[in-house]
Amino acid sequence: MSIRSIRRVLAVAAVMALAACDGLTSPSGAPVSERLHQWRAQNLSDYRYDFQRTCYCGLSARQPVTIEVHGGKVTKVTPRAGAEWMEGDPHVTWPTVEDLFQQIDAARASGTTPLVVRWDSGRGYPTYIEMGTLATDAGTVINTGNLQPL
Repeated sequence: MSIRSIRRVLAVAAVMALAACDGLTSPSGAPVSERLHQWRAQNLSDYRYDFQRTCYCGLSARQPVTIEVHGGKVTKVTPRAGAEWMEGDPHVTWPTVEDLFQQIDAARASGTTPLVVRWDSGRGYPTYIEMGTLATDAGTVINTGNLQPL
């Protein structure tokens, strides 16, 4: 491999590393805490939102669902339109938005890379979380959206 090729690879890696940090945290961790504050300021304990997990895991954990939360606890999980309900795996858990923030904190504390988070600008909850690398069967991507207060 030529010096020029090595430089290109290093430049691409540097850009990807910077992109992975975009929107997640500054060294002080301020953006995550600001988003959590934004979320908590709404005092939403009853809501529903769409959720889908991509990972090297069972089909029941990856199905697109709508999660309903009452009193800060998951009370109902239903398949989204076009998805067939699959019997739940007792090891699969469905998160509240607070749980998503805890997952981000745990990934950050453990040094998980990449760790990419995108946020809903209006409500401050995470709409995209990438933790680890799917290509090596060691990662998870979470997509959320359509959050509606109940």
